Amino acid sequence: MIEFLLFLLGGVGLTILFTTSSILQPLRDVLSLNETLEELVHCPMCFGFWVGLATSFYCSYSLLLGAFMTSLASWFLFNLNTYYIAKTNYYINNSEEK
Repeated sequence: MIEFLLFLLGGVGLTILFTTSSILQPLRDVLSLNETLEELVHCPMCFGFWVGLATSFYCSYSLLLGAFMTSLASWFLFNLNTYYIAKTNYYINNSEEK
C-alpha cells in the first residue's frame, strides 16, 4: 500500500512539475506548436494519465489502474492547490483594502 501511495505521489509530482512549472515552460511552448500536444501539456488530468500509464508499465502495476489513479490524483491535487491560491489571493486583496 505504501509503495502504491509513493507511486501516486511520484506520478502527481511529475505531472504538476511538467504542466505548471516555470522551469519547463520553454519545453511546453515547443510542444504547444502541435495542436494535439498543446492540450496534453497544459492539462494535469490528461498528462497525469500518460505519466501513470508509463510509470505503471515501469513499476509493473496494472496499467489502467495506475493511469486512472494518477490522472485522478493529479486533477484533484491541482484543483485543490488552485483553490488555496485563489483563496489566499482573495484574503490578501481584501486585507489591503481595509
